[in-house]
Amino acid sequence: MAAMMLVVLGWCGLILVFGPSVLPPWIPGTALLIAAIILNHTARRVRTGEKDRIMPVLWRVVSTMAAVGCVVAFIGDAFFSANYTVLKPSAPGGCRAVVRESSFLMSGAGQVYSIHPIGVGWRTGTWTADDGIRPIGDKQYELSWGVAGGLLTLRGDGRNPVYPSLHEPICHST
Repeated sequence: MAAMMLVVLGWCGLILVFGPSVLPPWIPGTALLIAAIILNHTARRVRTGEKDRIMPVLWRVVSTMAAVGCVVAFIGDAFFSANYTVLKPSAPGGCRAVVRESSFLMSGAGQVYSIHPIGVGWRTGTWTADDGIRPIGDKQYELSWGVAGGLLTLRGDGRNPVYPSLHEPICHST
């Protein structure tokens, strides 16, 4: 159940960061799913005379949905060649900005995440780009932090714009 919630929250914009590493939602979701399967198997061996038939059916449905969610999220990252990058500099209070860039055929896309100092963040913006350009990977960006938050400015490659080009990662470090 926790694995499925983590994957769904990932689709809704949750992301986890540990130091310089970003954990796409399908990684901890898969780990939680494996742990739940092991615990369920262990508990099933201990129980005897199982009379309640609803829980095994509910367990199968939830675990199947979590497994499908993890696989779909993994395939999405692999199919669209997603790259996760922790941007520098960090804010004075420890907040950071993380981006996920992806491309497919002739289109590019990205998401900006505001990361709290404890390593949990939410999506705060998205962009699209023509010809599959990746402004973060091409070092065509500027990030600055102020009192109210950050300002991420994305530039295209001269021929292909990024829309929108301005994003405001906002963190509440207190």
